[in-house]
Order: sequence, then C-alpha cells, then structure tokens
Amino acid sequence: MKTKFYFILFFAILGMLTLNSNGQFYKLGDKGKIIKGELSEADYNSLKSILLENSKSVLPDTLIIKYDYNNETCWMFLDSKNDDDIDSSISIRQRQVQKVSLNRKGVSIFKFKEKGSNLSKVIDRDSSIFLDRKRKLFKLLFKKKSTCGNSIIILPSRKFILLRSDSHFEAINYTRDQIIDILAKD
Repeated sequence: MKTKFYFILFFAILGMLTLNSNGQFYKLGDKGKIIKGELSEADYNSLKSILLENSKSVLPDTLIIKYDYNNETCWMFLDSKNDDDIDSSISIRQRQVQKVSLNRKGVSIFKFKEKGSNLSKVIDRDSSIFLDRKRKLFKLLFKKKSTCGNSIIILPSRKFILLRSDSHFEAINYTRDQIIDILAKD
C-alpha cells in the first residue's frame, strides 16, 4: 500500500515539474522568488478600483492578494483525491485566511483566479476566490506566471513585495517587521 502511494506521489511530482505550463517554480531562497518595487499612483488607483468591484467595503491600509492561474499543475496530487479531501482542504485554507483577517486589522486579503476552463479543483471550487473575468488584475500585477500562483503585499506607500510560487499563501503570514526588512534590503 505504501509503495503504491509513493509511486503515485513520484509521478505526480514528476508531472508537476514536466507538464507545467505556467513557467518556473520558485523555491525559498531562489533568485527572483521575492520581488520588491513600487506601484505608480495610476496603477495603485487602478488596483483599488478592481478590488472595490469585488469587495464593497472600504479598503484599509495594506493589501494582500493571492493569484492562481488556469492550466496550473500545482495541485495535481490533491485534485486526484476524493471530493471530501478536496473540500476539507478548501475549508482549511478558508479558515486560515479568516483567522488572519480577524487578527490583522488594517489589512485586506483577496484571492483571485485567472479565468479559464482548466483550473485546479481546489481553486475552482473555492467560493472565496474571486474570478478575474476580464484579466484586469492579471494584466496589472500578475502577467509573469509561476507555478503555484503568486502573491503580493502592497503597502499604503504603494511599495510592494511580490512572492512567486506562493502555493500556501505565505504572504498572509509575513509580519510587519519581515516586510520592513525585505523592503530595506538591496
């Protein structure tokens, strides 16, 4: 039984690495995993407009956005599981975001997915993920695809930190001090 599991796991990982159509997979420590910069005022205002189309609330100080892509191979292994396992995974992910939202006042958290017909089940079935119907967010912030999606933290100063291949939405766990440290580095 264990042998069968490892056999399936091996081929799932191999498939992720060879069939990926979304570009590079960035591991922790890889050059290009974390990008920092600053949005123009026009781009920042466009972003706020896009977000307000999907959320009717006032946007507080910091914005954290997760973006998942169509034709993604990141969740292939989980997609092969039964519906209960997939639904459980979705619930766990939703609770994680809710917990962070409750504990971090002044932060708005959004999850978006690219429009398409080949979304991972764990992304497609998650009702908390907004659909980027007209690809506005994609064009503005997430044009460079990477395996497992990307996340961005945007401060009121318009400075940002982009995390590539952020499969588990680690961006929501970055502390204020970690964000300051990353932005201060050359």
